[in-house]
Amino acid sequence: MNVQESGRTVVRVLEELRVHPAVAEIGFGAFLADLNEAARSQDHMPPVEPIFVTHTGLILAGFGRWRLAVYQKTPTLECVEYNLPEEDALRFMLTLQRRRNGWNPFIRIRLALKLEQTLQQSALINMQLGGKHKGSATLPNAAHIDVREQMATIAGVGARNVSKVKEILERGHPRIIGELLNGSISINRGHLMCRLPLQKQLDALTEEYCGRVASDVERKVLSGQNLQQPAADATTVLDMLQQQERLQPGSIAVRLSRRKQSAILLGDYLQTYIRQRMRLPLP
Repeated sequence: MNVQESGRTVVRVLEELRVHPAVAEIGFGAFLADLNEAARSQDHMPPVEPIFVTHTGLILAGFGRWRLAVYQKTPTLECVEYNLPEEDALRFMLTLQRRRNGWNPFIRIRLALKLEQTLQQSALINMQLGGKHKGSATLPNAAHIDVREQMATIAGVGARNVSKVKEILERGHPRIIGELLNGSISINRGHLMCRLPLQKQLDALTEEYCGRVASDVERKVLSGQNLQQPAADATTVLDMLQQQERLQPGSIAVRLSRRKQSAILLGDYLQTYIRQRMRLPLP
């Protein structure tokens, strides 16, 4: 479907335009990419791509320009209009965003899941018309898998990720879902966290970010280290770390790294203590 050829250019009053209910449920995170693009275009030239809308005023694309117009209180907007019902509008949006890579996979899958019930009904009707599964009101497992594949195709993702996102939405802590919406964590990481009890999920999310911070610190330390500065003896440091852990269990945290060389990063207290014991200069 060529969107430019099948739509017609119209001028719409700003108050007539609205967000699709499924997109409104996601919230501000769905608009971030478009908002950034619209903000950048203000400093250079007007964006070439118009706002796409349905005949009922549902916005299909150009959310950033629409929000900018709301902020600037622009009375009217030039749009490309399509005669689409609400459900087809959702498919249309996903097709556009998949091509533009505007929405991350989690957002696309979450929206595609809104089509699940309709796809299941269509699959059941097709099976009944074909004489298979006649009289039944439920789909067999194979048909459910086919529906999952259809949603994956619509969202432009792998079928396994559709199942993972569905489980995340059912069991995931709101904080984890929020991080997935803004793309801060991957679907796979989010799915692993959501298999834990609800409170443990927050602990796992905290550990995830602590690990990232530790990795960033490690990279900065190792890349900017002063090779002329005397290094602490590894055996002595390990002995002291064992003593510290015995005195205060849990005070020593271990993080895994993909580096070939292992590095020990010391907190301020231990660093000062070890330097004094080994008569190394203080930083």
